[in-house]
Amino acid sequence: MIFGIIDISISIAVSLSIYFGVGSVNTEWLSWTWCWLPLVFFIGSYLSVIVIWTLFLIIAGLFIDTKKRHKPNKFGIWILNQSAYQILFFTRVKVIDTGLEKLPKDRKYFGIFNHSSSWDAIAMYKYLKTVYISKKGNVKDFIVGPWIEYSGSIPIDRDNLFASLGSIKEAGQYLKGNVVNVCVSPEGTRSKERQLLPFHAVVFEAAKTGQAPIAIFALQNCQAAGKRIFLHRTKVYIDLIEVIPYEQYKDMKTAELSEMCRTKLLTHLEAHKDRLVYKDGIE
Repeated sequence: MIFGIIDISISIAVSLSIYFGVGSVNTEWLSWTWCWLPLVFFIGSYLSVIVIWTLFLIIAGLFIDTKKRHKPNKFGIWILNQSAYQILFFTRVKVIDTGLEKLPKDRKYFGIFNHSSSWDAIAMYKYLKTVYISKKGNVKDFIVGPWIEYSGSIPIDRDNLFASLGSIKEAGQYLKGNVVNVCVSPEGTRSKERQLLPFHAVVFEAAKTGQAPIAIFALQNCQAAGKRIFLHRTKVYIDLIEVIPYEQYKDMKTAELSEMCRTKLLTHLEAHKDRLVYKDGIE
């Protein structure tokens, strides 16, 4: 959002400066015949700033050591927040959020969400200042990969989550120290048919280690956003279903906790199927 406001402000200033600057020399530019020029200059300036931003991400990203683990970094998270906002704007994705006011204000939370597309994280990054427990390969993504690492993302081997228990407990320590919010998809992989997959209970060790509240997020239409890119405006929904305080689940086993959270998420998704762009299951 901040970057978008800065971009628009710069574009307005540049377009008007060029128009009236040249107009002071060539008064013909100030006639109604050429009144459309400021709009052209604005669009050109806006796109130029986006290109400069993208080049910054690429060039600066070359100096980020992706083989080194980075601690949670506010600047890295901010970069991803602003980049997500621009991506969603240009791809005509409108994110509609509900319930985010229920998020704890004085305590970092452990967030879980259903995973159907790479657009899930993009949509969530628009609103949430968080790091993610995610597959190791994400740091190799073009442009944003190095920044995912720099932000403090916690890599795991999704094919062997028990081998990644150390990383999961590391996330728990961040939560316990009230350092940063941590989010993860307990499914471990995306569901291409939009069916909620079984949860990996082991990831809830992070919440229990950190004694953190659990925020349950439901995402809808992220998969459609990727398939309808540029062609149609897509409404993506992010609903905060519930925030479960630590005191409510502290005596539960991770398997019980996992099943409880999955049931709440599944019930919500079933109740809001009417929102789906593709209602026949597979897109």
